[in-house]
Amino acid sequence: MGWILYEIWLYWFATKKEPIYSVNFKLKVLKAIDKDSLSLRSTSIKFNMPDTAIIAKWRGDFANFGLNSLQPKTRGRTDNR
Repeated sequence: MGWILYEIWLYWFATKKEPIYSVNFKLKVLKAIDKDSLSLRSTSIKFNMPDTAIIAKWRGDFANFGLNSLQPKTRGRTDNR
């Protein structure tokens, strides 16, 4: 039984992908917070997002570094050989 659960977990972990949000979507979320005076929790519910932490990160990054901070980051290894 334990081996089967491990295989199910391993399959779930390997196929799980985090959503990639566009810059336009991120701006829409941040503007809604200011315009409608929403809390992070209310914003996550309104935009059907699973967690408030990512919204808080966008908010801080945007406040500190501007629009470029909302651009998608490259993932994985880069070949710098």
